[in-house]
Amino acid sequence: MFNFSINRNVIIKLSIAFLLTTLVACKSSNTDPNAYLSVSITGSNADNNVQSKASDSRQYATNVLPDGITRIDFNITDSNNKTTSVSLPVGSKTETISIRVAPHRNLVIDIEALTGETVSFKGQTEISALRPGESFPLTVSLEEIGAPPTGNTVTLSISPAVISQYEGDDGASNLITFTATLSALANGNVTADTLMRGLTATVDSDFDNASNVASITIPAGQLSTTLSAVIIGDLFPEEDETFEVTLSNVSANATLGNATAIGVIISDDYRGRLNDTGVTLCGDYTTLTSSNAINCITSGSSKKQDGVDIDDDPVPAGQDAHYGRDVANNDDSDGLAGFSYTKLGIDGIPLADQTQDYATQPWGCVKDNHTGLIWEVKTTTGLQNATSTYEWINTTGINDGGVAGRIDESGICTSVTGCDTESYVVDMNQASSCGASNWRMPTISELLSIMNSGQFNPAIDTNYFPNTLPSDNYWTSSSLAASSLNNFAWSVDSYYGRADAINKFGLVAYIRLVRTEFIPQ
Repeated sequence: MFNFSINRNVIIKLSIAFLLTTLVACKSSNTDPNAYLSVSITGSNADNNVQSKASDSRQYATNVLPDGITRIDFNITDSNNKTTSVSLPVGSKTETISIRVAPHRNLVIDIEALTGETVSFKGQTEISALRPGESFPLTVSLEEIGAPPTGNTVTLSISPAVISQYEGDDGASNLITFTATLSALANGNVTADTLMRGLTATVDSDFDNASNVASITIPAGQLSTTLSAVIIGDLFPEEDETFEVTLSNVSANATLGNATAIGVIISDDYRGRLNDTGVTLCGDYTTLTSSNAINCITSGSSKKQDGVDIDDDPVPAGQDAHYGRDVANNDDSDGLAGFSYTKLGIDGIPLADQTQDYATQPWGCVKDNHTGLIWEVKTTTGLQNATSTYEWINTTGINDGGVAGRIDESGICTSVTGCDTESYVVDMNQASSCGASNWRMPTISELLSIMNSGQFNPAIDTNYFPNTLPSDNYWTSSSLAASSLNNFAWSVDSYYGRADAINKFGLVAYIRLVRTEFIPQ
């Protein structure tokens, strides 16, 4: 047996080192929406003792191929049952080939190492579709084919190699469950020690050993058992976190195969704060077709007391303008009404002078000081051009309403990889816009949170969000909940700041991305 050491960076930029092989998944430089795995086999003339560095500078792998290996075959099957196969020769020269795969899909990677046309070693790993941005080590074990019996013909492995789970709110206890499996029935009970340790996650704070055991036992006549980690939910915004489960000291009637698995805790916490509406004036009862916008104080209207305007029309008590941040935090110096924003430079650092206008000192993004969300600011040229339009697409299978959308190439944009929502997110993260790489599509609630109902055309503070088109729809990540309308996604009409459902198929809209500012616990 020998191992393929993998360093994986789960983003559309992915680096994996299989022994002397490096896989790098990246978007192509044209409008192709696919990802590409660039596989390289180091030749015998290269220095085999040098560590292979992955895209995350913290992860390294040293790789040595067994003698006699002349070719390595890779068969990659995604969760839509699409299989891609490539072969790479092992010789004196370093050989490289690219494999095209669809992004955001689970992958099953089968590997065969051949001597001539004979398969000498064989192995497989499964990789779950995860959110972009995490890096973690992974090992794929290849068993020797036709090896002489050693007395330990039963192999114990842990799977899946990588599995993720949402963290949940405070008090939640979601589980991540791993399975320890035997390759065949063993002669007697099979035992092994287990160890759960944090990589970026912290034991007892982020996760715990739900099985409460330091070892496992697979009884005679059975092929598997499970062990679980309980995810400790909280309300703190934070990055995704990882932990590792390792098997060791297997009993004498079995040998270890894949001994390590990774758990990924997906953060689903945001500050949970809502902005106020921006409405600072009261309405009156009038015989006119529409009510007047009245100063609440001068009319005498309050939370509990009706008022009267200059036309003797009643101004009811308890209106929107009597409550919330628009009353308690009404300071236009950092945003209209109760809104509070900070202008951030293209490096993500707050501008020293917050009073300058966009023409004098352009800024790259805006921080909402109340919600903690950071928003993209549109430009008049380049990748973030305000006039670029995009199709709605979500190939992750998560929160898509059961319909992923489709690409009809009807969007018009300056994106590097394609005029669809997924491609634009990738391009923004690869460009590290505003010094960050965790940009994403906003939910309907998030995008509505920066709409100012106290104005229209557009219903947003253009002192902080310049280049906003005044009467157009901006996509969100949210699909309609109704099963009969799951081919619709929510957007926000910038003219009035209202939610508007539009068809995912064939229609285009604008985009304003958002990211979460992570706050230390």
